[in-house]
Amino acid sequence: MKEFTDREREVLDCVAEELSNSEIAEKLKMSLQTTKNHLSKIYLKLEVKNRLAAIRKLRELKGEEKLLKVESRDFDNILTNILSTLLEKGGECHLIFREGRVERLEVNLFKK
Repeated sequence: MKEFTDREREVLDCVAEELSNSEIAEKLKMSLQTTKNHLSKIYLKLEVKNRLAAIRKLRELKGEEKLLKVESRDFDNILTNILSTLLEKGGECHLIFREGRVERLEVNLFKK
């Protein structure tokens, strides 16, 4: 599967929130046609034909690194949520650094 652009990731987030095309266009400040174009490209990359199939595929792929790239501005919130989940369910978290910056985050939840 091909990787998603940053804009396609934003559209994917809106799809996951079950927003309509019009709501996505408004939220991301783009035209309705541009929204539809992004969705068409997303469907091709996911190898699906419609929104429902895309949502199902996204849920299947949720753990794949390709879909977990995050902007630095979101990192603190995501890390806080992950750590809270770890405390509740038990698990471990590893931050992998390269050149003084976080390169990736690895999380393992333990089954109780």
